[in-house]
Amino acid sequence: MRWGWGGAAVLAVSNVFLMVQGRTGYVVLAGLAMLVFHVRFGWRGMLAALVVLCVVFSSVYQASSSFRQRVDVTTTGITQWNPKVAVVEDSIGWRLEYAYHTAEIIQDHPLVGVGTGGFVQAYRARTEQAGLDVPPHPHNQYLMVMAQVGIVGLCLLLWLFVQQWRSTSLSGDVGYGLLARGLVLIMAVGCLFNDLLLDHTEKLLYCWLSGLMYSGDESRLGEKA
Repeated sequence: MRWGWGGAAVLAVSNVFLMVQGRTGYVVLAGLAMLVFHVRFGWRGMLAALVVLCVVFSSVYQASSSFRQRVDVTTTGITQWNPKVAVVEDSIGWRLEYAYHTAEIIQDHPLVGVGTGGFVQAYRARTEQAGLDVPPHPHNQYLMVMAQVGIVGLCLLLWLFVQQWRSTSLSGDVGYGLLARGLVLIMAVGCLFNDLLLDHTEKLLYCWLSGLMYSGDESRLGEKA
């Protein structure tokens, strides 16, 4: 059974590195690796995880041209982006532009935001003179929440993640605890680069697994099964 799950994990990691075009998976995968090493080996495992991640990322960077290209494009997009230049030709530049103008909206409405569903209108009002495209969301869940419902909404979202994390015990079934905390980590990290609570697949995954993982303690779940 362990060999089977281990093989599936290797295939999943290979898929993230070599096949999936999105780069959010790299950061999420690194976070999950840190979590696993920490649970298994304590705080020393965090250092071991950093070493393993550096070796793996370096090896894949040298071996895979597609992975190397995506990393290079990311680095170039970050270093060359200029908020005063409206022409953007890559997804990294778009995200930085969205974040820049969304931060300006938040600065004008820090406490309660512009209201639920008001992001597009507020973004258009700020950028229409420059002729910039208006996105449906800023590709950052935290910025989206702050822009629409302010710092109060952001605190409530973070409180939800913290409560889910704290309510997970690792003293019993370690695998169950890793799944539960892994879900929180995926959402918390992924929301830095995407609006995962708005995206269809990720939103359903989060709601479904939250109901499954946090509907009761482990013994009650076993009895129901």
